[in-house]
Amino acid sequence: MILRLMVVLAATAMCLACGDDDDTGDTGGVGTDDTTTTTTTGDDATGDATTDAGAELPNSCAETADCDSGDACIDNVCVLEPEQDARLLDNTVDDDVAGSPNLECKNGLITAPTEGPDKATIHGIVDRFGSGRKTIDIQVSVFLQEDWPPEECTSLPFDEQHECFRNVAPKDGWSTVSTDPEAGAPEVPPQCQAHKDCPPGYECQLVDVEKICSPQFGVYELKDVPTNTWLVIRSRNDESQPLYESKWKDTYISAIYLYSDRVDGDGRYNTNALMVSSGQWKTIPNTLLVGSIKKGNGAVGGRLRDCRTPDRDSFTIGWGTVDLMDPGTAIAYFNDDEEDTVPLVDRIGTDKFGRFAIVDVPPGQNTVSAAGLIDGKVTSMGSELVYVVPDSLSVVSFPGKQAILKK
Repeated sequence: MILRLMVVLAATAMCLACGDDDDTGDTGGVGTDDTTTTTTTGDDATGDATTDAGAELPNSCAETADCDSGDACIDNVCVLEPEQDARLLDNTVDDDVAGSPNLECKNGLITAPTEGPDKATIHGIVDRFGSGRKTIDIQVSVFLQEDWPPEECTSLPFDEQHECFRNVAPKDGWSTVSTDPEAGAPEVPPQCQAHKDCPPGYECQLVDVEKICSPQFGVYELKDVPTNTWLVIRSRNDESQPLYESKWKDTYISAIYLYSDRVDGDGRYNTNALMVSSGQWKTIPNTLLVGSIKKGNGAVGGRLRDCRTPDRDSFTIGWGTVDLMDPGTAIAYFNDDEEDTVPLVDRIGTDKFGRFAIVDVPPGQNTVSAAGLIDGKVTSMGSELVYVVPDSLSVVSFPGKQAILKK
């Protein structure tokens, strides 16, 4: 069972910090021990995971009695019961919101497609979880969720999957490389008060005694990406750049859903990609006192967000708890500062931005579930399938499918 260290973690992303949304596939992987994990799912995107030998995954359950004391069985996964009632935040104004989370889209349910264009040009920054260099020369690729994870990769032994996943090409050619935000010579104000005052790829930072817009992130765009469709976004260092593993870890955001009613008048849709620096990859497990992420294992990150409505985007959910059916070594939660990516070892529950991370996770198909306390009652926040790619970050945010906040 997972080491909890009073931390229990999800989440990249992580910043899991700036742009948008989404679901996940259903294929097992063959590992070096020749054990295949198979997950059977229904329309609600929850599943019951077993191995070839018929043994249940370590953290699976049918009822709360199957779990350790203090845990609840949430969508077949044992999850630590939250300590405080769920907290909602509207991050567009950074204000708390009264009431309970909207869970109508829980477990991957989208009631009806929104009205609008069936394709859009997606664009944004390549966000960064943790400190690091500018996210330029990052290849951003988009895949249809229905084709994910690719069978050509999951059929390989786990120790061969990393290279397969990072090199598989999107069927529809949705791939580009991020560029320097300064290349387009954007109009940059002499001073700023918040990130939104700056052009794309810039952040408002304090330099000496004044705040100025500083270039921090690469920018990208891809044309003719379908809306009202489940997608996956892969980000990796461009193959032409050497020593990619020494700078970045490949990142996969699953279950992105582009709502067509959010396409602007120019046919564009803002949704950011994400990278995690190799330094941050080491910082989280070190802070949680679990050493390092073993080679061949991965990490799961994300944030809890409720379901959007025609009148608003998703709110983030604070004080939720998460866990995996095949658990990692430790779960990380963070403080209420979106710029701070160092976990708190004594926190049990998501911060006001809904962030979580789970480190040293076995590769292959998995299920992540979340619990929230609503009016004092432990309630399912939903679950999502996630394929954990070896030596990579897998990002999944639910139930509201918006992985990245707008800065």
